[in-house]
Amino acid sequence: MRILLSRFSVLAACLIAVYGLLLSCSVANADYPLARAGTVSHTLSVADDIEVVLDAVRLDHSCSPYLFVRDPWSQVTLPVLASAEIHKDCFIEVTGHTATVQGIRIVIASQVRQYVDSNDQPVPIPPKTATVLSWPHMLDISLAQVSTNPMPIPQDLCESLNLMQTMETESPAFPLTDLIVTAGRGDDFSSNTFYVEPEGRFAGRKVVYTGTTVVNRDALVSITGTEDVDTNGEPYINATDFTATTTSIRVKPIMVVGRSLAISDGDYLQTSGLLVRCFGKITYVDTANDYFYLDDGLSLNDGSGHTGPKVSWNLQAVSGNNPEVVPPTSTAWYLYATGICSSETTDSGATYHPILRLRRQEDIIVKNPADTANPTVTLTNPSGIQISVSPNNSVQLGGTAMDSETGVAYVQVKIDGGDWHTAFYDAITHAWRYAWDNPTATHIWVRAMDFAGHTGDVQRDVTVKPQVICVSKTGNDSNNGWTWSQAKLTIQAGLDTANSQAVRKVWVGAGAYNEHVTLRESEGLYGGFAGTETSLDGRSAFPRQSSNLDSSFVAQQYSYVISSQVVSSYTTVDGFTLQNGSSYGIRCFGTHVPTIINNKILHNQYGIYLDLTYPSNGWIHLNYVYENGSGIYCVKNVSIIVEDNHIHDNGNLTTRQGVGIACYQSSSPTINRNWIENNNVGGPYDGGGICCYDSSPLICDNVLKGNEAMRGGAIYISGVCSPIIACNTMSRNVNAATGNGGAVFISYSSSPTIANNVIYQNNTGVYRPTGSGGTATLTHNCSWNVGANYSGVASGNDFVANPYLAVDEVHLTINSTTCRDNAYATQVYGPNDIDCEARTKNGLRILERMSIE
Repeated sequence: MRILLSRFSVLAACLIAVYGLLLSCSVANADYPLARAGTVSHTLSVADDIEVVLDAVRLDHSCSPYLFVRDPWSQVTLPVLASAEIHKDCFIEVTGHTATVQGIRIVIASQVRQYVDSNDQPVPIPPKTATVLSWPHMLDISLAQVSTNPMPIPQDLCESLNLMQTMETESPAFPLTDLIVTAGRGDDFSSNTFYVEPEGRFAGRKVVYTGTTVVNRDALVSITGTEDVDTNGEPYINATDFTATTTSIRVKPIMVVGRSLAISDGDYLQTSGLLVRCFGKITYVDTANDYFYLDDGLSLNDGSGHTGPKVSWNLQAVSGNNPEVVPPTSTAWYLYATGICSSETTDSGATYHPILRLRRQEDIIVKNPADTANPTVTLTNPSGIQISVSPNNSVQLGGTAMDSETGVAYVQVKIDGGDWHTAFYDAITHAWRYAWDNPTATHIWVRAMDFAGHTGDVQRDVTVKPQVICVSKTGNDSNNGWTWSQAKLTIQAGLDTANSQAVRKVWVGAGAYNEHVTLRESEGLYGGFAGTETSLDGRSAFPRQSSNLDSSFVAQQYSYVISSQVVSSYTTVDGFTLQNGSSYGIRCFGTHVPTIINNKILHNQYGIYLDLTYPSNGWIHLNYVYENGSGIYCVKNVSIIVEDNHIHDNGNLTTRQGVGIACYQSSSPTINRNWIENNNVGGPYDGGGICCYDSSPLICDNVLKGNEAMRGGAIYISGVCSPIIACNTMSRNVNAATGNGGAVFISYSSSPTIANNVIYQNNTGVYRPTGSGGTATLTHNCSWNVGANYSGVASGNDFVANPYLAVDEVHLTINSTTCRDNAYATQVYGPNDIDCEARTKNGLRILERMSIE
């Protein structure tokens, strides 16, 4: 590969080493000329005393006796020994021969002509073509006498000229520094490709990097790697590493015509890798393969049958905000196309053709047909003036954008005084969207541009409010708590912040929190987060063990206190392990009980303690309550729903009755579908599974198994109350006093209804002391116990028969015919079994145990 290089300094050498002046491509078994005759780059590549003609070169400046000229797309300057008076920035043709002075290539001119129009006025840049263009109007410039010994070049120009004219044939030196990114990695093309140019703009290069670092347009980068040529004949740097600075430099595209685009057969000028712009008329559009042809008037033909250079918008988007380019819709359009000059092959490298690769929607600007109206754009998300921030610290903005003439080219979003950012736009649905990260600002601008360059906008002032407050063991209470990265450190600080900002939810990440906290009205406290989730559903499945509130290391009375301020159904405790409270795991007092769901509550004196002023609603659902002194303790006025919990191995509470569930002083909860097992009250106390004292709960469809107490191993009933006990399975429960109700103990003036229960292999069945008041109603229970099935109570319509339970001594089987077909149907309590299956239904299937286990 032939590359023009510099040797003057590390920085300059790095810049020129990879780019040179104008680069040629080397492919298998072929060496192509650097550039065609007539160009500065060709003149630099030949020996001394060679006749050359430089056509359509630009005069940058003059310093007698030299004119300094360059090709219009390049910054490489060539001294021409020709003392003449010509205005700067004109385009001239130089005839002469090559020479070397002070180690620098020059041309000693024998003739200089200027490109003019029919009125001898300078013309804009004439096109460069494969051969010298015969311009119809040329003005001869008179030259002063030139010495045969060229005059010295001004010293201040020597270093720059040496830099750009040193020829080298070896691979470039690395690392390369201070290169401007013209197409960003992971933004414009594939995820491992970006393009760079040096500040001099004399060449560009594709960079391939397979690492993870992302670089954006306009950044300055330094690169380490080697050079190669890809299968499309395009030279590239195979980077092993690169670093980006915080400096940002934006370059403008170089205006070229189609025959100036880079290909590898040597016929055209080498602009490969440069950011360039073409203007012309669309001659063909292929929306299926994402390209069109743009005829710039020079009739370039790559063999496809379509006129003009090929323009591709086949971007490989890697982010949600990177839009597909909306293609032109008509071959009658005239437009500017900006992109990276590249090449491709359609015949396995036999020939290469130029192609312009667009980077983004703004790279297409339509100038004709006429478009007089502005596009319209709406902002529909958010629909109001308030935005709620999710824990991932991103908000999705969105709306529509339409233009009835040429169509919407792109939509951009600006927040406060920041930069414009391109949104995703769907030309079919006309919808746009933009992910707004770190939303803390107060004003949003949205702008749509059509293909003619007209814009329409909408703007709105907004307030930003968090959806949740986050708490994490890696947080800090000085953080705002809006996201996981800005999480609070303590739960109480999270709750206080939520209360002050009227936020209803606090999310708690993994870890042990040794504190006593208080919930207020409408606060939801959720645990079990890894610290990356953006929704409640993102948590792992219950049971979760990661968010622990542990009071064992601090002098606190409770793991949790839920205060009398709780008056809303929004109040929730979900996803915690609440443990080691010296008195309570959760205590509710005042007027309401929140939703307590998906928690593990253990090693507290009381797991859940409810002491209310008035009867209240609430829901205790899908919790594990175990190894506490007492599981769920309802002191008074509790009318909540307790269902689908696993309450087991609680005991050794020596001050009150009941260690599974206790109901006192008009506490009448609905107790459904719970597994209440292996609870042991200990000492001379009663109610191992459930205790009802002056309370009338509805107890249905529960399993009460293996519980033990002095009286009422499964259920203890006392005082003035009328509980309904229906459709439960009570098995292997034990009373410590012989004959005192291993399954159910009834005393004083209690009048329970006991119906459709399976009472199996308890050490005794249902017991009522002689002389007790009240009336106990027993009907359609299936009793089969070790000791007496009934004592002190009439069996009513019950029947004594082996229920033939499954090996778990809970579920009915297909052999449970007598038990199954003799249940009593009422609207209130059955007949069901623990699996909520109708006991009178033939062919009852055997189900798995409850999912909460």
